[in-house]
Amino acid sequence: MTADKTDTPELLVRGISLISMREYVKTRLAGKDLEQFFTRFPESEEETIVNAKKGDWYPFVIQRHIRENVAKWFNPENPRKAVMDMVAFTADYEISAFLKGIIGILPVHMVLQQSAKVFGKFYNPGKMVAARRGETSATFELTGFPADPLFCPVIDAWIISAGKNMGLDVKVKETACIHNGDDLCRWEITWK
Repeated sequence: MTADKTDTPELLVRGISLISMREYVKTRLAGKDLEQFFTRFPESEEETIVNAKKGDWYPFVIQRHIRENVAKWFNPENPRKAVMDMVAFTADYEISAFLKGIIGILPVHMVLQQSAKVFGKFYNPGKMVAARRGETSATFELTGFPADPLFCPVIDAWIISAGKNMGLDVKVKETACIHNGDDLCRWEITWK
C-alpha cells in the first residue's frame, strides 16, 4: 500500500551537503565537462547548488539528483561506488567545516554517543540512534527518513571518514534497509 503524499514529510538537507558535493564535482571536472554536468539539473536546482548557504535547509531531492548524476557520470556500472567515492571527499569536507576539532579530541565512546545526533544537523526529518555500543563495535539505526537507495552509501562513507578522522580502521556493514523491505536502515560498525 502506498502512502498518501500528504503523509510523507518533505525531506530536507543542509546546504553544506550540497556545497561539498558541488566542490567534489569541481575537483573532478572542468570547463565544458563541468558545464555539461550542471546542465543535467533543472535551472532552479542548478542555481540552488551554486548559491547554497552552509546552514540553510534545502529540498533533499537536490542532493539525490547530485548523487544520481555523479553515479551516471563517473561510474554508471557501479553507482554505489561512485557515491561512496564522492562522499569520502564530502564527508572530509563537512567534517573539516563542522566537526574536525570535536572528532579529533573526544574518546570514541563519546563520539559515538553524539554521532547519532549529528544526523539531525544535516537531515530532517529522520532519527539516527546508536542502538548498541561496544568496546570496538556499534550499531546505528535510521528511522523516519525514506530516502532513495543511493543514500545508503552516504552513511557508509560518512562513518568510514569519521573513523579515519579519529585514527580508526572502520568497517561498515548495512544489515537492514528500507529498500529491502525492512522498517529501518541499520549499520553494524567495527573498528581497530
